[in-house]
Amino acid sequence: MNKHQRIMFRATGFILFMLGISFSIIIMPNAQDIRMADNICNAKIEVMGHTLEIGSVAQIAFNSQEKCAQIHFLRLGVDYAWIAMSIGTILFFIGVWAGLGAKGKKEILG
Repeated sequence: MNKHQRIMFRATGFILFMLGISFSIIIMPNAQDIRMADNICNAKIEVMGHTLEIGSVAQIAFNSQEKCAQIHFLRLGVDYAWIAMSIGTILFFIGVWAGLGAKGKKEILG
């Protein structure tokens, strides 16, 4: 792996980790509210064996499709920000490991 590839791995890993952690720090205090709002937007009720999607009907009635779409993307971010942090950490350490060379790897492994 050449120098530019190592730099790319480290930079991409760092950016992914920072995006995930900053999203988590900013949004996580409101995670329960976001989940509740998403459940309201996608509300369903069962009446005599038929499932009625009252959430989508309410979105149309109150013209709030855009708000519910934003809430849905925030919910995805809340649920999956840890994946971006994990992938970022792995990419960063792959870039560091590739830059050590044979002598550095032997010193780490013992």
